[in-house]
Amino acid sequence: MGVITQILRRMAASPWLLLLMNAAIVVISLDSLADMVAFARDSTPNLEELENTSDAVATIYIAYGVAAEERGALMDFSGVYPGLRNAAQDALDHASHYYGLSLLVIGLFMEIGVQLIKLPDRIVDTRGLEYGIFGINVLFILLSLWLLFRYSLSIRRAVGCIASPQPE
Repeated sequence: MGVITQILRRMAASPWLLLLMNAAIVVISLDSLADMVAFARDSTPNLEELENTSDAVATIYIAYGVAAEERGALMDFSGVYPGLRNAAQDALDHASHYYGLSLLVIGLFMEIGVQLIKLPDRIVDTRGLEYGIFGINVLFILLSLWLLFRYSLSIRRAVGCIASPQPE
């Protein structure tokens, strides 16, 4: 196995890569949240901007959610496992599955809201409900931020950076 391949495999197994991805998605989510709130408060209708922002964030959650959820399978497929498999990697896979699935489902529900608005009103009449639907998507973003925070704690705990609380 070549040196570059070994480096790439170690990078793929690194919990720091997951933390970096979480941090990037948190920044994107916070920026999007600020924009969505500003768009909703603006006196001129910004439904298209709200739609585009909500759609983009949902797509990111779906994509990252699928990749995180299937982390273990991806590690097997790419040849990182079984060579680098250990208890910490198993804990990372378990946390990634849980939080990845959560982000995936949230992204899908956000996308449902966007698509309901995009449907012609003769199919689903959402006139006057758009801001409420986007408000729900704002709540989904807030929930996702909380989940990303918890996921990051789980990642750090899995590699022993933070001691797990001991049961009393």
